[in-house]
Amino acid sequence: MAHIPFSLETLSNSQDFDIYKGTEEVVAFEESLVNALPDGETQYIIGGGAGAFISFFGDKYEEISSVARAHGFKAKYIGAPSEREWLKRAQAANSYFEYRILDVLPTTSVQTAIRFNSVTFYSFGNPPLVYIVKSKSAYEDYRKFFDALWDLAK
Repeated sequence: MAHIPFSLETLSNSQDFDIYKGTEEVVAFEESLVNALPDGETQYIIGGGAGAFISFFGDKYEEISSVARAHGFKAKYIGAPSEREWLKRAQAANSYFEYRILDVLPTTSVQTAIRFNSVTFYSFGNPPLVYIVKSKSAYEDYRKFFDALWDLAK
């Protein structure tokens, strides 16, 4: 499947939008992302789909995670109650990882990552898809939304 880039023009902002479709494209995107990480950056994740993420990446999950840790890539994760045990293990294994549980967050096959002046939506259905909105204003709005959810989570 092919990577599909395009741009959206709005009244006040220009946005680039990328789509990655299919297993090979999604894995290649994630590997490229972690290999190009700037040191010390933080991502903000609205979860519920950790099980789907880990299952999808399989053996590559540890490799991707270790590259991210080597870059000091921090993560703040809002999770569903069903993810609690995995999140405890992830935090114990990675000092750059923080989490909170939002009791009303459902377990799903999707996740949202807010990072690098963009918002990335992962959908681990058939076929798997990654949508990236590259927009500073979208990033800032989703960061505010994340922060509000973070404050509500325990």
